[in-house]
Amino acid sequence: EISLGLVGSEMCIETGTGYSSLGVLLEIPADVVKIDKSFTDRINLKEQRNFVSQMGNFIHSAKEEVIFEGIETEEQLQFLRGCGFLYGQGYLFDRPIPLEEFERKYIEIALVFVQSKTFSFGEFYAKI
Repeated sequence: EISLGLVGSEMCIETGTGYSSLGVLLEIPADVVKIDKSFTDRINLKEQRNFVSQMGNFIHSAKEEVIFEGIETEEQLQFLRGCGFLYGQGYLFDRPIPLEEFERKYIEIALVFVQSKTFSFGEFYAKI
């Protein structure tokens, strides 16, 4: 499954676990690829960590940025940082919250993210 979304003025490809073609990465003019939580969960399995790292590096070589979804543990965060990945989202950073609470809690951070083009009104990404 591959879905497209806009992040600011950039195009984003979101990878999933259904049918997808890696060739699409080279053909679609996307700037960002989001890695599905199912791959982030593989970090917890030591024998699959190398796969996650190599997959992220492969995708990063074709596109500007990689965002890992579903970061829930400090171990996952440290692993991704150690691999040199810069962006992620997940419960480790915060749970889904109502818009009013989000505005109260993150308005200053959101302004910085808007200026750096890593924030969109549908999703919130953290620099990891």
